[in-house]
Amino acid sequence: MNKMTRSMLIFHLITMLQSIANNMAHPVTPAFIHSLELSDSMFGIAYASMSLGIFLFSLFWGELSSRIKKSTILLITLLGYGFAQYLFMTSLTEIQIISARVLAGFFTGGFQVAQLNYLVSQNKARDRGYQLTLNGMFIIASSTVGYFIGGLVGDTSIFLAFQIQIVMC
Repeated sequence: MNKMTRSMLIFHLITMLQSIANNMAHPVTPAFIHSLELSDSMFGIAYASMSLGIFLFSLFWGELSSRIKKSTILLITLLGYGFAQYLFMTSLTEIQIISARVLAGFFTGGFQVAQLNYLVSQNKARDRGYQLTLNGMFIIASSTVGYFIGGLVGDTSIFLAFQIQIVMC
């Protein structure tokens, strides 16, 4: 196995662990919001808030990834997402949830942008399509594993699903 192949294997494994972690709280989010006695619409607002954060800050991360190492951005964004999820887990009000989810989107967008930029920069033109395809496949498959684990753990404890997610980030 050459160095590039080994680095891509490590990259894809990290991506899979990240996808598992990032999706563990999704199955318990409705129950979490219900436990706070907030309206059911808060679930959609929370997800829209995260999507807004991704949308607003992806260009920022793209510009930053041309200036500093992509691996540094990946580390910063993983830790930042873990912190944002901690804030989400400890939220008690709608504004706290919205703020935590926008922050989570800020960091998720950074991870997604840096991840794609890393793949493009580390592969020759003829290998990029293959690596991007693998990346997409691994993200979908491992996200499903994250939903599954989060759902199982969430049957025991909503907060345990969040705590495991935060530690994995």
